[in-house]
Amino acid sequence: MLLNTLLVCEDYPPDAGGISVSARRLATILSSEMNVHIVYFSRGNPVFPLTYSLREKSHSMKVYKVGPYVTGWTIPYPDELRPKVLKETNEFLLNLLFKERIDVIHGFGIQNAGSTAAYLSRCLKLPLFLSARGKDVGRDAFDGRRRGILLKKLRSANIVIAVNEWVAMLLRMNFPQIRDFVRVIPNSTEMLSEDPIYTTTKLKSYFNLDPDCPVVGFVGSLREKKNPYALWKLSEQFLKPTHGKLLLVGNLDLAEYSEAGWNMKNFDGDFVKVITTGNRADVFKLISCCDWLVFPSVDDGMANGLLEAMACARPVICSETFSDVVRNGLDGIVVSAFNHEAIVSGCWTLWNNPELRMRMGKNARERIRANFSPEVEKKNWVELYQEYQRK
Repeated sequence: MLLNTLLVCEDYPPDAGGISVSARRLATILSSEMNVHIVYFSRGNPVFPLTYSLREKSHSMKVYKVGPYVTGWTIPYPDELRPKVLKETNEFLLNLLFKERIDVIHGFGIQNAGSTAAYLSRCLKLPLFLSARGKDVGRDAFDGRRRGILLKKLRSANIVIAVNEWVAMLLRMNFPQIRDFVRVIPNSTEMLSEDPIYTTTKLKSYFNLDPDCPVVGFVGSLREKKNPYALWKLSEQFLKPTHGKLLLVGNLDLAEYSEAGWNMKNFDGDFVKVITTGNRADVFKLISCCDWLVFPSVDDGMANGLLEAMACARPVICSETFSDVVRNGLDGIVVSAFNHEAIVSGCWTLWNNPELRMRMGKNARERIRANFSPEVEKKNWVELYQEYQRK
């Protein structure tokens, strides 16, 4: 008999963001091995009674949308409404689960998804898995209002799954009470299904980029933890003398950084091209027109853009946050997030050595194929579910 899994998600497409993309990928790959019921929270101020809708249905996957339901820790409606929202949501899900034979419950994220998943696990006496993403463990662990709530949720789980070794280290360091219950199951990427493009000339011209100058890529929303200062130094010390471009595939709010006192002139058109897209085919083409990509995060979970870049046979320069993915000198260059000179030096090394770029890029793709493919991720999750479902 097929295993029945409930996946409670903070975000889910069409919502944008790394958690949304990862949740959809996980649900899709698991549905080939088991029945998956997905519940996610739509955004907006709640109107009672809350609405619940079956958004998608196939032979092995059902997607329920709950909402409007404001996600996150900061609730912009009166505090007394939060218990009411949680109560209605949990009661609906309990009624739903009585009609389905659920074997395991998986909270994909610790905030609202973790609360609901923990409640359902207690009521139904089912195994609970909690996936800790990068933002779950960073600043929340140092906020007195959040730390106790976070620990309570983490201790309710049979297993806490970190998306990479960096997040696992933060969990064990900040919450020693759960250190023996932390495991790592990395993300995967579907970008392996695309054949790599090794010649960038046509793609650079297509996106109005100079084919004779370096194009350095970054994929994601450029928030503070992504280390925008390192990219600013890169634009000043590498892109300016080479007439290159930083191709930022994601979001960059120039006004926000300017208001914070940053001199953003190098980020305002001369050396940076910002493209916001939700089309995965566009992301593949944009990555493929880059000579290499940079991910200098000071703190992060598993960056989907990093895996996608490597799957597209592009070398990466990254911080030690991703040292469990990128092998220094083999498929990329690993440096300290705070050593901006080393990041710039790595760019000069790759630009001056086309053969090294090609070799590292091919190694990177094979690294992803062997360790971060959807097949590997599915195998890891199925084995974990079955281990606890049998108990």
